[in-house]
Amino acid sequence: MARKPSLALPAQCRSDAPPKKQNFRPAQETAALFGKWRPGPQYNEEQERPDTGIDLFFTEKSHKLNKPVLELESTELQLNMFNDFSDSLQEKLLKDTLDSLAQADNETAETSIDLLSEMWIKGDEETLTALTKSSASEPEYYKALLSDRNIGMFNHVKEYLNSDTKSTYFVVVGALHMVGDDGVVTKLQKEGYTVVKQ
Repeated sequence: MARKPSLALPAQCRSDAPPKKQNFRPAQETAALFGKWRPGPQYNEEQERPDTGIDLFFTEKSHKLNKPVLELESTELQLNMFNDFSDSLQEKLLKDTLDSLAQADNETAETSIDLLSEMWIKGDEETLTALTKSSASEPEYYKALLSDRNIGMFNHVKEYLNSDTKSTYFVVVGALHMVGDDGVVTKLQKEGYTVVKQ
């Protein structure tokens, strides 16, 4: 069986230079599109950007405070997940991305980011759970994006909780990984851990 090409994009695809003819898998095309498109207003480097994510915020804060950062999963694992999707799912995701880019405008994108941010800040578990369940309509996508990854994240968190060092860990994961039947919090509760929302 032929090995699928890596998701890493050549420099010419990330620059403003005219692209050379390349044959990429749909997942690579989707990643390239997201790398060039940013929703909402343009931000300079000094401003907080909603599209950089809370994980980057805390990673940078940890570095400034000289705190170690441990990965629950590697970037390579995340990239390979997309590359390992079936061709039909990769094509569907690429088509969905192109359709959303064609329909998106700055106001719509800003509204979507605002709604997601508000839901996250309020800890709206009901809406987050509904979003998680909506991902399950595409079983291959749900299994790879949430179910399988949540198992790995859960196992790491459990290792931290059971560590002999009795250290305190601050764990950051995407909101959709927290809730639902396959969520990290649900798995911890099923194992007998007490999880408190503050």
